Amino acid sequence: MKKYRIQNAPVLPEIQRGFSLLEASAKLRMFYVTFLSSSLSVLDLIAVGLLGLSASIAVRGVQERDTGDRGRFVTDFLGVSSMTLEKQVLILSTLAIALFLFKTFLTAWLSKRIIFFIQREAAKTTNSLLAELFRSSYEFIKEKSIQERIFATTVGVHGLIVGVVGALFLIFADLVLLLVLIVGLIYLDPVSGSVITFLFIFIAFLLNRVFHERATQLGHNLSVETVRSNEAISELLLTVKERRIRGSEKSFLDDVYKKRLLMSGLQAEMKFIPMVSKYVFEIGLVVITVAVTILQFYFSESSRAVANLVVFLAASGRIAPAILRIQQGILGIKNNLGGSSLTQELIQELGRSKTSVFEETTSGLGTPVKDQYFSPSIKIENLTFRYSENSTFSIKDISADFPPGSFTALVGPSGGGKSTLIDLCLGFYKPSQGSISISEQDPNFFIRMWPGKVGFVPQETLIVKNTLRENILLGMKDELTDKEWGLLIESCGLGSLVQQLPNGLDTNVGEFGNQLSGGQKQRIGIARAMVLRPQVIFLDEATSALDAETENLVSKLIYGTKDERRMNNRTVIAIAHRISSIRHADKIMFIDNGQVLGEGSYDELLAKQPSFTHQAQLMGLK
Repeated sequence: MKKYRIQNAPVLPEIQRGFSLLEASAKLRMFYVTFLSSSLSVLDLIAVGLLGLSASIAVRGVQERDTGDRGRFVTDFLGVSSMTLEKQVLILSTLAIALFLFKTFLTAWLSKRIIFFIQREAAKTTNSLLAELFRSSYEFIKEKSIQERIFATTVGVHGLIVGVVGALFLIFADLVLLLVLIVGLIYLDPVSGSVITFLFIFIAFLLNRVFHERATQLGHNLSVETVRSNEAISELLLTVKERRIRGSEKSFLDDVYKKRLLMSGLQAEMKFIPMVSKYVFEIGLVVITVAVTILQFYFSESSRAVANLVVFLAASGRIAPAILRIQQGILGIKNNLGGSSLTQELIQELGRSKTSVFEETTSGLGTPVKDQYFSPSIKIENLTFRYSENSTFSIKDISADFPPGSFTALVGPSGGGKSTLIDLCLGFYKPSQGSISISEQDPNFFIRMWPGKVGFVPQETLIVKNTLRENILLGMKDELTDKEWGLLIESCGLGSLVQQLPNGLDTNVGEFGNQLSGGQKQRIGIARAMVLRPQVIFLDEATSALDAETENLVSKLIYGTKDERRMNNRTVIAIAHRISSIRHADKIMFIDNGQVLGEGSYDELLAKQPSFTHQAQLMGLK
C-alpha cells in the first residue's frame, strides 16, 4: 500500500479558511436561509406531539377513560373536543401528517436554494482564485504542475466550498431539529428520552471516532492520486508520436492503469464508509425501539405507554435520519478537507507571501490607455538575476539601451540566458538586482497601462481549442475590419491556410492545433502578437519553423526597415539562432553564461567575437 503524508492540522482553521473565501453578503444570506430552515424543526415537534395525542385518545377511548389535562387543552385549542373520538383521532392524525409533509417540502425547497447558492459561490471562488493566481508571479505559477493548479482551483475549491462550508450549514439545520425533538422527548418522558438520546449520540460518536481520521486521509490520498493520474494521461497524449514510434506506450499504459486502480480502491472505500454508518443506524434503530417499548410498558400504564411509544417511534423516524445525515456530513467534511488540501495550500501560499509582482508594481494604477503617446524605449541597468537563492546566476550585471525604433538581436548558445532576459523584460520575473524599464516605467506597470502595445512571440505557440480568429485574438476584443484582417493574414503568411479551411478564420483548428504544422503555428503566434499593432515586440526564436520565403515575408512585417520602424514608433528585440534573419539588425548582442560577451553591428561582431564568427562560417555567411 502506498504511503502518504498528511499534516494533522486543526480542523477549525481549515474550516475558517473555507468561510473566508465567501463574501460577507453571501455568509449573511446563508445564515438567514439556514435559520429559517432550522426554525421549521418546531413543526416536527408539533406533528410528533399530535400523533402521540391521537394515539392516546384512541387508547383511552377504547378504555373509556379521560384524555387528561394536556389532551383536553390541545383538543379545546383546536376546537375538536366536542367531536367524537374517531373524528378527533382522524383530524389530529391528518394534521400531523400535513405538518410533516409541509415541513418536508419546505425544507427540501430551502435545501435546494442552499445547494444551488453554494454551488454558484464555488464557481465564483474558482474565478477569484484563478484571477489571484494569474496576478501572482510567473515563478510562483510554475512552481506546481498544470494539473495540480487545475485541481486546486476547481475540484479542490468545490470540495472546500460545497463539501465543507455548504455541508456545515445543512448540518446546523439538522442539529437544531435534533435538539428540538430531544427536548420534546425528554419533556414527555425523561427516562426514555434520555435513553434514546444517549444511544443515538453514542452510535454517532463511535462511528465518527472510527472513521473520521480515515475519511480525511482518503480525501487527501485521492486528490494526490487524481493529480498524478491526470498528469500521466496528459504526458501520454502529448508524447503519442514518440511513444508509438518506439513502442513504449505499454509501460506507460501499465503505469496509468496502476494509478487508476489505486484511485478506484480509494473511491470504493469512500463510498463504503457511509454505507457502514447506514447499516449501523438501522440496527441501532431496531435496538432503540425494543428498548423504548420495554421501558414504556414496564414503567407506564398501557394507554400512556402506547401514546408515548407512538411519539418515540415518530420522533425516532426523524431523529435517526438527522443523526445519520449529521454523522455522514461530518465524515464528508473530513473527506473534503483532505481532498481540498491542495486548494488550502494554494490559499495559504497566496496569502502568506508577496507572490504578486503585478500587485507590487501596479499599485495606484489608473485607467489603462491605448492611444496616448509613449516612447517605446527599453533600458536595462546592472541587471542580475537567479531563479532561487541556491541556484547560479542566469543573468550577470547586464546593462543595455534599446532606443525607439531600433532592432536588436540576441544571439548565443542555448542556455546562455537570452530567453531569461526577455522574460525579465516582460515582467515575468523580478530582478535580483538592477532594474528594467519600458518607456521609463516598470514592465508590468507599462503593460497594464498600455494593453496590447507590447507584443511577444514565444518559441512554441500554444493553440487553444477554438477558431483561428479567436486563436489570434486570444481573448481580446475584435476591433478589426475585414480589410484589416485580410492584410494581417497575408502579412503573416496565413493566406493559403485560411483559404484551405472550410470556414476560413472561423474554422475550429482543434485542441493544441493538431491540424496545423509547426510553421503554421508560428505564423499564428506572430499574427497573435501583431493583431494589436504593438510598438514594443519581443521574439523568442519566432521564425525557426518558417521556410525562407515566409520568413522573409514575416520579417518585413515585424522588422521592416529602420525608417519604417521609426515611422511606426516600433522597437524590436529578437532571439535568433538563424543568423541570416538578423543580419540587418541595428545591434546584435552575443550572450553566453548570462553575460554580454560582445555587441555591435553584424560586421562589427564578426570582427571581435570568435564564437559569432564561427556560427556565421558554419552557415556559409562569411
